[in-house]
Amino acid sequence: MKTIQYIVMSGFLMLCLIVGTSSCSSFEDEPLEWKRDQKVWENADSLGIYALQQLYGIYIEMPVLHNRISSDYLDASTDDAVSSVNSNQPVTGFRDGRWSPVNVIDNRWTECYSGIRRANTFLANVDRVPLSKQLQDAEVVKQWKAEARCLRAYFYFELVKRWGGVPLVGNKVYDVKDKIEVAKSSADQCFEYIVTELDAVKDDLIKADKLADTEIGRMTNGAALAIKARTLLYAASPLFNPSNDKSKWQRTAEAAKAVIDMKKGAAPQYTLQKDPDKIFLDYKNGEMIVVRMTGTTSQELEELNSPVGCGNAVNQARGMTSPSHDLAKAFPLKNGKAIDSGDPGFDPKNPYKNRDPRLLKTLFCNGESRWLKRTIYTYEGGPDKPNTNGIQTRTGYYMRKFMGKFEESTSYSAQKHGFHLIRLAEIYLIYAEALNEIGPDANTIAGTTSNRSEILTYLREIRKRAGITAGTESGQYGISNSLNQNELRKCIRNERRIELAFEEHRFFDIRRWNIASETLNKPVTGVKITKNADNSFTYEEIEVAAKSNYQDYMNLFPVPAEELYGNVLMTQNPGW
Repeated sequence: MKTIQYIVMSGFLMLCLIVGTSSCSSFEDEPLEWKRDQKVWENADSLGIYALQQLYGIYIEMPVLHNRISSDYLDASTDDAVSSVNSNQPVTGFRDGRWSPVNVIDNRWTECYSGIRRANTFLANVDRVPLSKQLQDAEVVKQWKAEARCLRAYFYFELVKRWGGVPLVGNKVYDVKDKIEVAKSSADQCFEYIVTELDAVKDDLIKADKLADTEIGRMTNGAALAIKARTLLYAASPLFNPSNDKSKWQRTAEAAKAVIDMKKGAAPQYTLQKDPDKIFLDYKNGEMIVVRMTGTTSQELEELNSPVGCGNAVNQARGMTSPSHDLAKAFPLKNGKAIDSGDPGFDPKNPYKNRDPRLLKTLFCNGESRWLKRTIYTYEGGPDKPNTNGIQTRTGYYMRKFMGKFEESTSYSAQKHGFHLIRLAEIYLIYAEALNEIGPDANTIAGTTSNRSEILTYLREIRKRAGITAGTESGQYGISNSLNQNELRKCIRNERRIELAFEEHRFFDIRRWNIASETLNKPVTGVKITKNADNSFTYEEIEVAAKSNYQDYMNLFPVPAEELYGNVLMTQNPGW
């Protein structure tokens, strides 16, 4: 077992090196993609060094979601934010109609199929590697194959959530000279393929309760179950389930509950991170299920997103993301009640007081947020909205989420900014949404009292962790026991919006719920903040981005034009 542990450790360090250096490593004499088959699948590779390197090469195609679209977040194309760069940023094309088959914004088609090809190449060749008997006895190749198939399933999900049905290529490895003629499978067929693959490999993956620190970022049995739950959520949602087949919601609920019920000994395998500040700063917290690791530390995330008034010779501060006032209003009061509920705890003259603590962990707000030993001020002409020609907030807010704890520091220090692709809070919300769509007064999960009880339990767990106060038994954490299905739906959707803000859910949620045309065909709002003579502030809601002309057919991306030219069986999505 010492040999096996050494391979895992050295191999994962190599993954970090690969990620940081565009697929090159210190012992490669040519880039991995250029190696001849007999060199990649080395006959003398008894320790599987090159084979493992090839496996880790598949992980490279997983998305890195921070500021990934020309330094913007995907959320800047929704009602949750706008780009602070007041120009033709690519991400704004979703809103103003500058996307088409020849200009596919967020075009993950190539990356995902590249990952699928890497996985298929690995699966087609790994049995050629003459591993030592010790590694064979430990069924290492079986685990590696399971990882490749799990990753392949994840890439297919990334495709289907954007394009609906896509070509399923099976285990085929296409050569550059091959004539590719593969028709699209239906969305349902793709969803079933993904789920079948995940079910087939889940027991052969690394067990989540045995995951070593050196293996963080690799696919585990818990990761497979979580990807399955998210896949089934999309399959059950209105965009892909227009007849509202309740059995699809039932499968979703069962899949999410399987993740929740995973054990580590007698304790739950996954638990909410108690300190919300550490969710995105500690890879080893119990909330993490699927994470995209980074191989190097940097302070780029802070430099790209910090309020502009914090910039100096030591620290850059570009303030690229301007969260919307619409998003700010979605955060409830600290007692869990909505700010428009009439509760006396909300003071429009001091709108960020007495609020859900997640507000200030997600957004920099005028007069309430701290950064680099100073208070952030986004009033007109203030240090963080100077109204000069440079980039600055367009909404009165900056994004705070994901960044290190630099409130009382004088400068940034390098951080490992990975991205939590799936975490436990999302699984709780998937479970609550599925149960509510089945019916809150039904009882569909064995061993539970009712769907309503389960929904309230997991919504309240998230709010409790956030720091919202308990309140009375009949309305704990601001959620009444007597909410009907529509009211619970509104609550669940809002909870997804604020808990998972900037984690690339809002963009796809409003599409799978079939509410994007309603949501995006309204102006995006910000606040104009005026500082008064007595140092108080006046807040005026303003329009910062015009309403879109969004059509329902845009819920699915256009198939890239080059794919239509290169595959005679490919068809365009309707409307494009």
